[in-house]
Amino acid sequence: MMKCFSEEDLRSPDQETVSQQVSRYNRAFLEEPRGFITSVRDLPTILRHIWGDMFTVGGLFTLLTWERMPVYLLTCVLYLASPIDLIPEMFFGPLGLLDDAYVVIRLLIYVSNVYRRIVAEIEVD
Repeated sequence: MMKCFSEEDLRSPDQETVSQQVSRYNRAFLEEPRGFITSVRDLPTILRHIWGDMFTVGGLFTLLTWERMPVYLLTCVLYLASPIDLIPEMFFGPLGLLDDAYVVIRLLIYVSNVYRRIVAEIEVD
């Protein structure tokens, strides 16, 4: 769960309690396995938060230096630029783009999982 409160919510007397409950929930369920469909459904919301945090002081640097992120980004770019595909576009036409789309979706899911861990660690500190 993301801590996104409106101005009205921030002035609410219950804001601190709700914030603590969200932190507790995130710590408890962060390590739970998440299915592929659930991860894809969460992507728009998580990517919107990632986009907003990228322009903060350490946002982009933190995300790019986390674990194996540069290796995954480079591998994804090389696979997309490579003429070698699991399902070649030359033979299968538009269906050949499915493997490329799958690689991009898996990368975005990995980025969102890393971002969720970063947010949970920041909230604990």
